[in-house]
Amino acid sequence: MSQSLYNNIMEILRKPFPPEVVQQRNHKSKGFYIPAEEYEKRLEEGAGSYWSWYIKGEPLIHKATNEVQVVGTLRILETEREGIGFSTLQVTPEGKIVNLRYGIRAAAQDALRDACDHFQMGWSNLRTNSSNKESSKNEESSSLCMKCKKTLSGDELNFLATNKIKLLYCKEHIPNHFIK
Repeated sequence: MSQSLYNNIMEILRKPFPPEVVQQRNHKSKGFYIPAEEYEKRLEEGAGSYWSWYIKGEPLIHKATNEVQVVGTLRILETEREGIGFSTLQVTPEGKIVNLRYGIRAAAQDALRDACDHFQMGWSNLRTNSSNKESSKNEESSSLCMKCKKTLSGDELNFLATNKIKLLYCKEHIPNHFIK
């Protein structure tokens, strides 16, 4: 595998998504997600024929929680990441599962999103959305450097996510001991 090809693909895959594709999980949740379709578009754009996705084994049905679990593997060049996805099943009072096919499909999409997360796709979007929703309405909705209060660029947010730095610093003010 060519390391430069892999690096070029990862650079494209880790680009921030347009803000309008980030969805809130539900009206009660603070969580956000990027739809599987958007990840697939990005995989096609960035990796083309160098990516594949397959489901490992049979879906598992958890009767105690009325959920189906799917495990899948996302492969980009020679690198693989596993994703685990879940979906809630609708069950009649008699115990019959009503939406098994839909549930398996939804769990597979959830597993793909999870595998993409292991490739660090969407990190800057999800971090930015979580930070923005948790901040007060009076605060500016952009991410600001903790030291100089400069608005962070998408590249800076990606750099922070890639290096697992949770505190917001521009490249100029990141403490040296934070960089691995």
